[in-house]
Amino acid sequence: MKYRYGVNQRGKITQLAKIYEPHEHTIKSTLLDKYYRYVFSRLYNNGHKVYVVGGAVRDMLLGNIPKDIDFITSARLTQAKRLLHGARIIGKRFPIVLIKTPEYQVEISSFIQHTPSTISTGLTDPVRSSSSSLVARSHDELFVSDVIRRDFTCNALYYDVITNQIIDFRDGVKHIREKILVALNDDYIEDPVRILRAYKYATICGFRILRKTKRAMSKHASLLKEVSLSRITEELSKLVCSRYTAPVLKEYYNQKLLCYILPNVFDYLSNLTSNQRKAYFALVGEYDTLSLNKEVSLIKLIGPYIASLRKEKTTKRVGEKTAKKVIEKAKMNRVALFNLTKTFLQPASFPNVWIRHSIARCLQQGVEHTASTSVSSHAINTRRTNPHKKEAHHRTRIQNKPRSTKK
Repeated sequence: MKYRYGVNQRGKITQLAKIYEPHEHTIKSTLLDKYYRYVFSRLYNNGHKVYVVGGAVRDMLLGNIPKDIDFITSARLTQAKRLLHGARIIGKRFPIVLIKTPEYQVEISSFIQHTPSTISTGLTDPVRSSSSSLVARSHDELFVSDVIRRDFTCNALYYDVITNQIIDFRDGVKHIREKILVALNDDYIEDPVRILRAYKYATICGFRILRKTKRAMSKHASLLKEVSLSRITEELSKLVCSRYTAPVLKEYYNQKLLCYILPNVFDYLSNLTSNQRKAYFALVGEYDTLSLNKEVSLIKLIGPYIASLRKEKTTKRVGEKTAKKVIEKAKMNRVALFNLTKTFLQPASFPNVWIRHSIARCLQQGVEHTASTSVSSHAINTRRTNPHKKEAHHRTRIQNKPRSTKK
């Protein structure tokens, strides 16, 4: 292992980072898809320093193949945009270059926007800032400026594809190996969404959250109500498109975070018995095992809900109509069911096409779910469907119907 040293404000030499050599970790550059290596080479071959950063490094250390890759580079965002086809700059507070294709999503940030001059002045458009701040500061100082804005030590890791080294400023590798989630800052006022990410990472990776971190997150959990709907929707969209919706959603419910981001879903689950909730999360877990397109991924949230409405014989009012009447007229009045489902998912603002396709898939498949019974896996096979296939009782009714003759 190598160490990187620097000089602190008092003029003393201090250790800045640990550098893990190739034989000290399990990451191989071959874990990166060919397209990601292309993005890396486009920036590197034009004279810019490039590192894989964030969750991708964490996932590779855990032996998983990362789905999305984040890069950080010494290039300006405008320079990166010109070098990469289909790239665009998004974000005001922390702008990044985004490349989104049907198969890949790449986010590229720049060291330039994290310099102290940018942070102290509150500059909202670092893309236009001069490069003098970048030149004046050392390479290590640029790293430290970026580490400051990271949420957890496991995400403050930098992987050099060329040397196959991991640069670790906050013992992130050690914490990953010890299965501990350590926050770089327990102040969640600036970004409460980190609370959701903390429990998501802990659930997916099997990490243990420190007690002081849990107390801090519990204290600031109510701030989630003030987060913009776009950010909440973005986090939930990533969740329903993953294979871990059931365990993470269950953890959100247990930690009472769901009442801030999906209050109607939280109320619905709270009114169920313990066995009914187990059946609900079991059905969501069955959906996690399927290969679903993102347009129907909301079936994980609304599938059990719609299926239970189809079974229940309640007179509980939903607006001006009862849930029973809405479901009875669902095939004739899809608008009413759409409005009911959209209300169920508020305040999150998912694309309407996602909601429509998910509802259509629920009704088409006839998802059978009652909260008091066990879940049947054969009833939720949403991978392949035959639109021309009718139900048995429907075919029988058609066959027995006398043919009309023309006079």
